[in-house]
Amino acid sequence: MKNTKIKHIITIASAALLLCACNEKRHAYQIDLPQDCVTPDGMALGGDGNIYLSINQLSGKFANRAKIVKIDADDKISDFVVLPVSPETKVASPMGVCFGGDGNLYIADNQMFGGAKQGSRILRVKIKDGKAVSCAPVVEGLKVANGIACAKGKIFLTDCMIEMQGNPIKSAVYAFDIAKLDENNPVKVNGLNDPHVFEVISTKWTSPETQVGCDGICSDAQGNLYVANFGEASVTKYVLDAGGKAVSKKLLFKGRTKSCDGLHVDDENNLWVSDFLGNAVAKYNLDNGSFEVVKASKVGVLPINGELCAPADAIRRGNKLYISNMNTDMSPHKTLPAHTLSVVVLD
Repeated sequence: MKNTKIKHIITIASAALLLCACNEKRHAYQIDLPQDCVTPDGMALGGDGNIYLSINQLSGKFANRAKIVKIDADDKISDFVVLPVSPETKVASPMGVCFGGDGNLYIADNQMFGGAKQGSRILRVKIKDGKAVSCAPVVEGLKVANGIACAKGKIFLTDCMIEMQGNPIKSAVYAFDIAKLDENNPVKVNGLNDPHVFEVISTKWTSPETQVGCDGICSDAQGNLYVANFGEASVTKYVLDAGGKAVSKKLLFKGRTKSCDGLHVDDENNLWVSDFLGNAVAKYNLDNGSFEVVKASKVGVLPINGELCAPADAIRRGNKLYISNMNTDMSPHKTLPAHTLSVVVLD
């Protein structure tokens, strides 16, 4: 009985410390998106210092064309490229974005939002002198294209819902050689048995909200790969050889958040984790394993003054953390009348 009480006290104390940690008085503010921009999702930091953000348009039922915008050092937003629509669904539906080693921008185009069962794509934006000169699909036949990252000369993509029957469900990470991607002959994939599958991910789900497999994905400066399992709220690290094949993997953490969505590693070796279900963003230090909830908001709070609404991605630029508020009708969230990014000023 005494040990039980002690454990209970420790649990309460730990929860209090966590609450204090995520409620530190860091300054936060909002960036209002233009009126034709709703459902922001994935972000990438360009070599020019601009943040490139996908505008999915799901919350507006694709009334406006999906596109990529860029955010400059003064937080001003401008259009970068309007994305080509799918011939099947007549929409584009961008989620994760990343820069490849070739300097071009790669986009996970989730056509499930447009109603396609196996029509998701990877789009490549060719860039010259800082401007988009073309955009076309280089991979087709994906089910639910979600996160995307570049490492060791390859583009890695998470397809988060491949086999949805039973429990656990199965999803996959694909890997494609950048040098072999050709817009005139797009790669066509075919599920879990496709030769481009890097890893099959199993997810034991506990509710409909957690019935999602691999999601966020990113790499670090050494070319290590990090993959989020949304439904199990975990992140796994993969060490890759020079050819982009895994030589080892390690579970970094599990269950410290309610979910794990977008991932990014900054130049101080911090892994930023977006917790879509928990309406929070956390920081995991890859050197010492420390974990901190940096920003959290109650579900249903209007995403203004730095508050969060369905955070899909978080990326650091300098001493600021930029968070995309997806703000759409996905449980436990409802679309609210404010489409913003939240920015947290770090210590």
